[in-house]
Amino acid sequence: MPISADSASLAIVAMTGTPPTVPATPVFISARMTGEAVNYAPTTTTSGELDPSMQVRDSILTGGETTGDISYEVSTNDFFETAMAAVFGGTWTADVLEPGTLLPQYLLEKKFPDIPTVGSTAYHRFENTVFSGMTMEVTPGAPITGSLSVSGGVLELDTTQITGATYPSAGDDAILVPSDVTIAMDAWGATSCFGTLTMTFDNAARGLQCIGTLGTAQQVRGRFNCTIEAEAYYSNDAPLQELLDQDGFPVSVVMSDSAGVPQYTFVFPYCKLTAAPVNAAGTDTDVIIALSIQALYSEADGYTCQVTRATTP
Repeated sequence: MPISADSASLAIVAMTGTPPTVPATPVFISARMTGEAVNYAPTTTTSGELDPSMQVRDSILTGGETTGDISYEVSTNDFFETAMAAVFGGTWTADVLEPGTLLPQYLLEKKFPDIPTVGSTAYHRFENTVFSGMTMEVTPGAPITGSLSVSGGVLELDTTQITGATYPSAGDDAILVPSDVTIAMDAWGATSCFGTLTMTFDNAARGLQCIGTLGTAQQVRGRFNCTIEAEAYYSNDAPLQELLDQDGFPVSVVMSDSAGVPQYTFVFPYCKLTAAPVNAAGTDTDVIIALSIQALYSEADGYTCQVTRATTP
């Protein structure tokens, strides 16, 4: 029978060793999510065989890859922080995260209850999954939201839970909201009214397909990159002058809880504007300056972005 998306769940567990394998009794990290679209897409090739019928003789499976996104609302939870560390390629050390060179791989598991029959469960498992990118969007009037991009190996179907597997709670800390966010962006940012802000992090991870293996055989990461897109109500030309001069400046974004306690502090010590168009879109609209910001590696600080969390969830 059909089921509601509300009943679906997703969890991950780190694969260890060389080659990476799933632990014997895995302790999964359950996701807090608003939706997901992680799926395996086979690569097929239509046969070129000549046939007197003048019709297609076959469709040949030649490869495949798992990709997709996981959407979420930002809160303090283990899944969010594990995924963030994976995208950064680093580890949380004394509640501080900086970019590194790691590319951890996970078993990603989706569960659908009452499939194929009431009382049973369908499991969709994707080994060798990596987190390749992450976004966070801050817009007044809505929770702070984001998405995670993943890539992985071949889909494996099952109707039985992995022996010894456990699924601790995903947590229930409050969702963070834009009214508790503080943005610092050079001197002109202190007097700016921001309408939206989106942070994007990417590690250029990609799957390699090798002879003798169907689908992704290995995962490789590229360089870490982070950008910021923001819209502010136009009030002065200081950002435009900074764009023209290509001066560097720091940016920080602090996400606090309702009590004003910072939960996540993002620090970008050295940034440059790559675009700052000023738009008067039409009647009864506000003039907006759209800021495109590239975060750069700071020699003095040793990182492009540093994240500090309040406490270990």
